[in-house]
Amino acid sequence: MNFIIARGNLARLMITAGLLASPFAFASAEPAPGPSPHGDLESPVPLLTPEGADIAALRSAPRSEPGTVRPTIDPEFVVIGYAQNDEPRWGFHWHALTHLALTFTNFDADGNITNPGSVTGRSIIYRPGGMADRHGVKVTMTLRNSGFSLPILESVMQDPAKRANLVSQTAALVNDPNDNIAGVNLDLEPAWSNTATRDGVYDFVRELRAALSPDKEISWYIEPQFTTVRYGNIGSVADEIDFFNYSCYPWAGSWSTTAG
Repeated sequence: MNFIIARGNLARLMITAGLLASPFAFASAEPAPGPSPHGDLESPVPLLTPEGADIAALRSAPRSEPGTVRPTIDPEFVVIGYAQNDEPRWGFHWHALTHLALTFTNFDADGNITNPGSVTGRSIIYRPGGMADRHGVKVTMTLRNSGFSLPILESVMQDPAKRANLVSQTAALVNDPNDNIAGVNLDLEPAWSNTATRDGVYDFVRELRAALSPDKEISWYIEPQFTTVRYGNIGSVADEIDFFNYSCYPWAGSWSTTAG
């Protein structure tokens, strides 16, 4: 369970329906660790299923016809799922989601997007008129520094020209009026240890907001531990962010003294 702060400093509660590990999707996969605390979502990771669940029965169970389940969603409520790969997942409980974050779109040390196909080549179910659209689920790009490399993050965020390059390429993918990409989810890891990177990230958020169409969202996946070096003066960009989704991995693992 994660907490969200919305644009305009409105506090909201979010249940992370991570499609890689949630009751909303049922599939089998081989575990594969990654460089982030939550693994590399480009690699298959195990999905959780209810204890004793008959997976074959779940997969064959009748499901609603496309377009028949479109709930009225409170705009102050967010349930975001992160797709672990681009394989079609026809069994998602779409009515339980508000947002679907695509697999990572990576950028390199020069601010170049290296795999635009994560957006342009995505599955038909995430495209205009697909299953996500039919159930009112917003589809977003997930932007990260490739491999969660700190040198890449520092190189781009501390250099105005590289930031501008990344902003331009990101906006070009998101602003297409014929597409249904609702915005960008930022996943910039790991934690940086200098204010130059922090201030560059803030500038990037402002520059990205200015480059995106007014109807596009920016959300930001961040760690919950506050430090001045990492999040000091974060209120200066709060109005540019539609919502923050806080990672709760620090409390849910063998490394935690308070959970799991």
